[in-house]
Amino acid sequence: STSRIPYWRNRVDPQSSFFRGIKTIKEIQTLPILTREDIQRHFREKAIINQCIPQKRRVSVRTSGSTGQPLSFFSDTIEVGGRRARFRRMTRWLAKEAKPLVIRAKSTPQLGLVNFKGVFSFLLNHQRNIDIALSNLYLYLDHIVKTSRAYVVVDTSPSCLVRLAEMLGTSKLDISRVLGFFCSGEPLLPGEREYVEKTFSCKTFSHYTATEFGTIAQECGQSPQHALHVNA
Repeated sequence: STSRIPYWRNRVDPQSSFFRGIKTIKEIQTLPILTREDIQRHFREKAIINQCIPQKRRVSVRTSGSTGQPLSFFSDTIEVGGRRARFRRMTRWLAKEAKPLVIRAKSTPQLGLVNFKGVFSFLLNHQRNIDIALSNLYLYLDHIVKTSRAYVVVDTSPSCLVRLAEMLGTSKLDISRVLGFFCSGEPLLPGEREYVEKTFSCKTFSHYTATEFGTIAQECGQSPQHALHVNA
């Protein structure tokens, strides 16, 4: 399929080891380095798109730009099953036998995890005032607790979680229905974890997620060092 991508077809000699298949470590040195600038420029020119993937399977996504160089690219909808399976595994490790409603309170939606069974995406708008977005999230949680018997798990960033914990800790919301929290997007500091778990008497699991792949690794809750299991 590499020969069907214009960028590589024009850049690499078809007779090179790149097309024959790598047979030795030394041959890897013959491969040209792909930079973020290459991806940015050639994606706009549609020269770095795998033509083997049908148009209907391509979903345009964009990274957050935490490196200072946000990237736009296509994800393949064939990945959805794996993304959901990894997320379900993470939920099962935290919730055990319970089947909670997971609220993904994030600034951007993620392929495969937008409102599928047991998961609801709550879009946090960071552009104006995050306190307003968190207040709306609180009202949504309050609605769930009052109108259903569902247990809840909240998936958000550590900084948002700490501020939400302050709001919930001083409210009359029945926090016994909150089974736990997932955190990603930022490092979860020991003091933050301790504060949230003390406030709610529940577990807080960290997970490592990328726009390109979904959940890459997550805690199981058994490691004293909060080690992450890699979804190989």
